[in-house]
Amino acid sequence: MKKLLAILSVTTLTTTSTTTLVACHAKVGNPTAKYFDSEIEKIDPVYRNQVKYTSTLAKILIASRHENMNTYALPTINYFLNNVGKNLKGTYLTKSGQEVKIDDYVNEYKKLNNFNWNPWKAANDQNYRGGPNTYNIMSTMVGMTKWDPKANDSHPTTAMDNGRYTAFSANQNVAWAQYDNGALSNTLIRDSEAIKNYIAAVGSQKWNRPYFNDNDRPGVSNFLYQNSAQFAPTTSEMSYQNSNKDNIVFGQAIANQSSNLNDLYGLKYFNMAINLLTAFQPGIELQLLQEFSQILPFAKTTYSSGPRNGALLLALPLVIASLITEKWFDSQKNVVDGASILQVFDKSVIETTTIKVSGKDLKLSDLAGTVLKEKTLPIAGDDSKQQYLDLNNPKHQDHQDLLLETTAQLSNWFKAAIAKAGASFNPEKLNDVLKTDLQKIIPDFEKIISSITMVDEATSLIRTVMSMVKSNSFDFYSLLRGMGGFANWFFNIDASGNYKINTDNVNNVIKVYNAEEDGVSGYNADLSSVDPKSDYGKLVLESYGFDSKTQSYQKGSLFDMFNIWAHGDSENLDSDNNMMYKFVQQVLNPESGYVGKMLKDINEAMRQDWFDNIFLDNKWHITASGKGVDNTDLGVVKMDGTNVASIRYQLDYYGPKDASTNLNKHVDPLGYTDPASGNSPSWIDQAGIDDRYNIEPEQSSQWSLKDWAEYDGNGSSYINHSDQIKYSYVVQFDNLVPELAPVNNISKDKYRSFLLTDFAWYYNDDRYY
Repeated sequence: MKKLLAILSVTTLTTTSTTTLVACHAKVGNPTAKYFDSEIEKIDPVYRNQVKYTSTLAKILIASRHENMNTYALPTINYFLNNVGKNLKGTYLTKSGQEVKIDDYVNEYKKLNNFNWNPWKAANDQNYRGGPNTYNIMSTMVGMTKWDPKANDSHPTTAMDNGRYTAFSANQNVAWAQYDNGALSNTLIRDSEAIKNYIAAVGSQKWNRPYFNDNDRPGVSNFLYQNSAQFAPTTSEMSYQNSNKDNIVFGQAIANQSSNLNDLYGLKYFNMAINLLTAFQPGIELQLLQEFSQILPFAKTTYSSGPRNGALLLALPLVIASLITEKWFDSQKNVVDGASILQVFDKSVIETTTIKVSGKDLKLSDLAGTVLKEKTLPIAGDDSKQQYLDLNNPKHQDHQDLLLETTAQLSNWFKAAIAKAGASFNPEKLNDVLKTDLQKIIPDFEKIISSITMVDEATSLIRTVMSMVKSNSFDFYSLLRGMGGFANWFFNIDASGNYKINTDNVNNVIKVYNAEEDGVSGYNADLSSVDPKSDYGKLVLESYGFDSKTQSYQKGSLFDMFNIWAHGDSENLDSDNNMMYKFVQQVLNPESGYVGKMLKDINEAMRQDWFDNIFLDNKWHITASGKGVDNTDLGVVKMDGTNVASIRYQLDYYGPKDASTNLNKHVDPLGYTDPASGNSPSWIDQAGIDDRYNIEPEQSSQWSLKDWAEYDGNGSSYINHSDQIKYSYVVQFDNLVPELAPVNNISKDKYRSFLLTDFAWYYNDDRYY
């Protein structure tokens, strides 16, 4: 894992030669040595990359641990796996002045652990439909639960016990990656009012959800975000409130990094879509649609949460609109004197502008009251009310997309009002008013978010958008127009203003979304793997507007809309789609753009807090041969004597250490509860949620919050004596895919999945956990 992505990357990607690297490695542990690469060069070239690139993950996890940097691994992993190589050039200048190139190591790790497939969810059929990676550390990168392929029909999952073994056996050496994920993480779960409210909201009958990203619900490793739904981290403070209403504050270094990485976590899908969008052209359509469908389901993809994410992404902005617009009107739906909207439109424009919906003429006050508040808020708060984009689908008759229709109506009212106002309308004034009003309703909005039980990627995305709109130049007007154009793609409006579903467009969504059950050959839930020449590939491309003869897009099609968002339309500069193009360009500007500036800030936080500690070689030493500190053999591990399926190596850590972590609390393993089945070790009470998460070691009496705080550490102060002290870790990564049943007609290379399956921590020859 040599230089995490960079330390390793520095090995071969910088201009320093291998000879120089070996020469610098004069004495193990010498803090003045720049590189510890000699062991990497000794490894058999056939297996060398497995050590290099799995160590990418290992170093992030190790540096994040309580006894080390003690910060949150999940958003950090998200940073490297989603950001590096996509939004950056891949070359970084660290705080100490070292230049590192790390994108190659990120990309190579992705090849070792295919993030479109998760073998832990592999179905026992010839299609090997593994689940999608949602960057949940335990389920897709760490093998917390022990499993025996021979006893389980050569699969890591069974139909019993919610997909896990009834006879639960925790892999205590690696289970910490799920439970001990960041400063005060265990304390947070026991003491944070926001977390307790969440647990109460989901109900004891769903007790397992708070502990595992089951069906992509929040898990232990992303509790930071559940807590942050109520107490958003800033660059100077991250806190939580306990039952005594005391605000418990983390260290500033943790707050700075967590604040920035929290934003990046929310930007994940936005980033993926926006990067593909800017490169959109014939030949890249399926890849763009794969990413876009993760938040708005234009196709049934490997990412099962698309419909729910789509519902949240569409519903919560409407909730914001409801909170803002209701302050403009009194209980009789009259405009309040002094209402901020009067700075944008004359009172007569507000009161006389209407749009026709289902035969009724609706004013803005009608939309703000009945439509926005009464219909959209229940959808945002109830994950059973999924809103699909396949409108009026006879197979899903309950899934008519009210959210899109409401978005279209709201946008169209503003367009009608703008037309009536004429030259007096000033879009900058509208932006100023909306921003000012937004600041007033943020506390109410925070309460709504914290009460939603399905806080996950989508709500993190909404929180990030909330951070974006606080910027001085956020262009609400262009976004409003752009979202209106998108929503109206699904509707036709007749001469009288009546809304009718655009059956041509919607039927295309229905056909694509239900292709699997319709038996269309070539179907694959991983759109990026679909053959464009297959029946399904042709169906997708043709349904969404690609003309294979002209290699262009049909006017008014979905792909035509995406193409305008990506490249603009010089013939119609004031179109809704062109306004979205304008918004996207503003978003990406690195100096003033909402996403561009945010990424710049995130990169700077990583440079200040992380790059030196995980990239520079004087913080690490890697050994992949001989005996480890635990007296086990290092190097290649063979299964059945022949099949190379694992690699084992030792990483010595010389980086900063959290001074507040008490090592006496780490002498015994915790009593980990299986997050999926809910089974607990024998000494853990099986009664209820509080008992099941009472996971202190078997040898200890019941720990108090003080004990847990000493176990976790708070990231307030650090020791930097890397020349005097070191921690040693022996790690093993198993490629579990070769152990799947031969009946699975899959490419073992394509679906490789090296998971962390063993981890041993030693300090001064003593074993810790």
